[in-house]
Amino acid sequence: MFKCHICNSTESHIEYVNETFEINDKSYFVEKIPATVCSNCGKEIFSNKVSEAIRSTLNNQSDSSNQEQAEKQYGFGSLKGKIWMSNDFDAPLEELAEYM
Repeated sequence: MFKCHICNSTESHIEYVNETFEINDKSYFVEKIPATVCSNCGKEIFSNKVSEAIRSTLNNQSDSSNQEQAEKQYGFGSLKGKIWMSNDFDAPLEELAEYM
């Protein structure tokens, strides 16, 4: 049974709402989110399932955005000259000679 934690009303209805979420200083506008809305004060409450779906979607969106930003900042060749490999890197190891 519904009970609003703001005004203690037990009257509610289901409504599709729009909401803006802030993640890492970026705004994401999500439309048509199913919510239980308090008929008295208008407080919107999302179910656990809906909240998790929004969180998952926006975090994936944010992660891919961060990856694109990292690729732009640290593109191919950005570490050139900073990593080296020994000339005998792929030479057989003496410790493993008995297995060869």
